[in-house]
Amino acid sequence: MNKEIKKLLASGAIICGKIINENGIIRFGRVSSIDLETIPEKDRAYATLSMGRAIFTIDSKGKIHNFKGVDSHLETSELGPAELVNAKSIEYVQDENKYKVSAIVFNGQKPEIRINGTSPLEDIEIEGDINKSLSEIGLKVPKIKYIREIPQEFSLKYGLPIKIKGSLNDFRSDYSKEDDKRKARLSKIYGDYYTQDLREGQRPESMSEYLLRIGFLSSETIQSNIKSLGFSMQDFIDAVDKFYSRGQRYGQAERIMDNPFRISDLETCIAHNNIAQLKSIMDFSEKQNAGFEEKLAECFGKNIAVLISNGWECENLIHRQDFSLGGEFCDDSYFNIFERQKTIKEKNKSKPYIIDSYSKQLRRRYSGQVMHIASCIKIIQKSMLLVGKKHEQISKVLEKYVESFVSNLDINKMANLFNVTKDTLMQALLNEFSQKKNWTEKMAKIERKEGILMDDAIYNSHIENEGYYSIVSTMIAEKLRERYINKDEQISIRE
Repeated sequence: MNKEIKKLLASGAIICGKIINENGIIRFGRVSSIDLETIPEKDRAYATLSMGRAIFTIDSKGKIHNFKGVDSHLETSELGPAELVNAKSIEYVQDENKYKVSAIVFNGQKPEIRINGTSPLEDIEIEGDINKSLSEIGLKVPKIKYIREIPQEFSLKYGLPIKIKGSLNDFRSDYSKEDDKRKARLSKIYGDYYTQDLREGQRPESMSEYLLRIGFLSSETIQSNIKSLGFSMQDFIDAVDKFYSRGQRYGQAERIMDNPFRISDLETCIAHNNIAQLKSIMDFSEKQNAGFEEKLAECFGKNIAVLISNGWECENLIHRQDFSLGGEFCDDSYFNIFERQKTIKEKNKSKPYIIDSYSKQLRRRYSGQVMHIASCIKIIQKSMLLVGKKHEQISKVLEKYVESFVSNLDINKMANLFNVTKDTLMQALLNEFSQKKNWTEKMAKIERKEGILMDDAIYNSHIENEGYYSIVSTMIAEKLRERYINKDEQISIRE
């Protein structure tokens, strides 16, 4: 066991265990750090405190193999990000060795039912599809090795939703065509490394059918505690069955990454003032990639510039769990704004106010996402300060982010996307980052018929950074002028 892993274990930054391959489906057996020494190196696996449903191994070349959809057996109290997104939950325990089921409410307004340590197949498929698109436009993302649906035998053995007699046509779903097209694309992208387990004459259970079968709905403990979360049992069931309207299917994916930790891991350490844990993560990351802070800032700057240049947007502006310390933009929270606008218009043809309101929101968050990633840079800088890095090193990280963002913006591509001249686009960018504004309100603002509202989760996630965003915005405006006025870009800007 190398020194950095020992430090991570000693500080509690990771937990350890044994990887178990059960007919191609991965399980994780948690063990103590002492017992880990008795396990062969190739069978050792770990999980960070942001990995409730993923584990990782490290190969001989130092690459991280992240297995998504695997229960890390973290206790609720160990999950750092749950505190950051204000999550409250109650838990239902099935028989021994079977998956636990939780009713969860995020930020007091988003009820969900989750099977602990699992990933819905639809989520993994969406990520695989988006991952391909993002990698093609130049974003740094994890490399997905395979996507597999959990088979019936495994589901029966460990208490997951199963396939029953019927057809997918039994479900009323407004995204069935889109889902079928995505599955067809994934078959072409991944070939034999993408497998499903739905046979002819079968359909998945709905969440309500599953909860009834395992005794969740009849549990007196659950029934008495569910109201403490502020929603009825039916609210939880409806939320899940509406979102996953083609039934409950679960899967796993293997992703190759440069670093197992996310920005949220550092954020949790800072919130708890756990400097030893913070330092162990920083030291591990430095060992993986010397000078990682500046390289990470450059990568984040490029990634967000590429997103914006190609008309893409980060969906999640609340937490920072989607961004790795290796620079990868992870998971499925990204969308093409033009495709999203088209979908909104098709679904709301008789509701022009909704179309207008949503279009304005897209435009606000299109530039606002630059500050969301800047908030990740702020956490890196705070981490560097707490572990004793020099002021010059800390300042350099933000400079690298801004420089990388501005230098990687593709003005020609953006002008073509929005059907404007380069001069018009540059003027718009300068106006956006030069004019004084409240970036938090820009990201959190929601327009409704009854008036202007704020998304509390987004607002609370960013409001303390408002002064920082003002600094970042000024720096971006200066770099834009430097690149496009002082250089030979041949764009005339009105001062």
